Amino acid sequence: AAWRAAVLRLCHRREDLERLVDERTYELAASMRRYDMLARQSHVATWEVDAEGLYVSFADMAGSALGYKPDEIAGRLHFYDLHPAEGREQIRAFFRELARRGETFTDLTHPVQAKSGETLWFTTSGIPVRDADGRLRGYWGTSTDITARKRAEDALALLARERQQAAERYQTLIRASDTGAWEYHDDTGYMWTSPEYFAMLGRKPSDFPHAPGRRNVEDTWTNLLHPDDRERAWQEFRDYMKRPEGMYQHTFRMSHADGHWVWILSRGQLLRDAEGRRTPVLVGTHIDITDRKRAEQFRELDTRAVQILGQAGEFSQRLDELAALFQEKGELAAVGIRLREGHDFPLAAHRGYTPEHLADCGTVLVLDPQGNPLKDAAGKIQLRCDCGLALAPDAPHRHRHFSAGGSSWTNDIERMVHSGLDPRTEPRDHCVQAGFASVAWIPVRMQGQVIGLLLLHDRRKGRFTLEII
Repeated sequence: AAWRAAVLRLCHRREDLERLVDERTYELAASMRRYDMLARQSHVATWEVDAEGLYVSFADMAGSALGYKPDEIAGRLHFYDLHPAEGREQIRAFFRELARRGETFTDLTHPVQAKSGETLWFTTSGIPVRDADGRLRGYWGTSTDITARKRAEDALALLARERQQAAERYQTLIRASDTGAWEYHDDTGYMWTSPEYFAMLGRKPSDFPHAPGRRNVEDTWTNLLHPDDRERAWQEFRDYMKRPEGMYQHTFRMSHADGHWVWILSRGQLLRDAEGRRTPVLVGTHIDITDRKRAEQFRELDTRAVQILGQAGEFSQRLDELAALFQEKGELAAVGIRLREGHDFPLAAHRGYTPEHLADCGTVLVLDPQGNPLKDAAGKIQLRCDCGLALAPDAPHRHRHFSAGGSSWTNDIERMVHSGLDPRTEPRDHCVQAGFASVAWIPVRMQGQVIGLLLLHDRRKGRFTLEII
């Protein structure tokens, strides 16, 4: 009876053990299924290689992603065999050095070539596997397919490079075209400006320090506007912000650091978001159109000058009106008109010159005590005044300081008269002494003969261009 009871207990224990094994097996299988599902969803594969890098096992999920069956990899391919040809020797050397040291590695990002030839990207981590004696038997680890993420990152990086290149091209264009860029934020009143924006005004960005995002539109723009333009320019700017249709465009004058006014053509457009909704940001450019404006002014002066000369009345009075017109509309410091009397060209009308200057510059010739013009050994009349540069028959009219019509002009007279071009024997240089910098001498002709000379003077450099002359 005792033996029978012992046998029964053993049978029950066996049944319990079998039931426990079944339960554990089911739990293990369920766990493996859950791991397999998680691995597939996470694109994670498990693998094992020997000490030489030969695959011992390779998860079916990873094999299917690469287009291989597990038995096409395990026992046949090494870890580095799946690497593209370019860089394969480097990854092989990396694994050998890693195995020599027996170290763990984590998050190794590397390309893998699928059976189709397509390049996929994985991030891999592995730990060393050792035998009972501690010798390295190989590595076990996981690899995660990050191809989609890598391609997205590469696309973003490419987009960033393209944007950077576009920004560099934009900056190059801005610098090459002497264009100033600006960006106005209507919600804060902050205006960002490029260095070229201030450079055309003879100023520096450091002269206008403002924290990004803080209101500064008055300091960087409206306070620099010409008083006659300020209200109108600001009103048109606000009108566009309220109804931002098409392009914003306006012209106005801004203050240059040396005191003169720069004509600006301002253009801009309101930015919209991806859905086409308005944003509070207006971006645009400033272009210096001063030379264009001056040329337009002088063309208008030409028309007005004909009208003045055609009026009835004293001719001297009409010449005074003409000199005043050129001085005002040309924004010049001084204007003079010389008319020929014999060999000389005395001033017939003038505006802006000091009495001392007028007293010394009444004649352009070198005179003897009796008031007769002196001649040199070759018989040519000797010149003294700067105006003689345009009247001298032997002046180098092909030089850059001369126009095709024989007008002489310079934006730096002191540099010009010391350049070796001066044909005068007794130069007085009153224009230099009077502080003038930009000077033009324009002959007035009738029937091919020079009968007069128009004088344009300003104390600022850089006032004239060939188009204006």
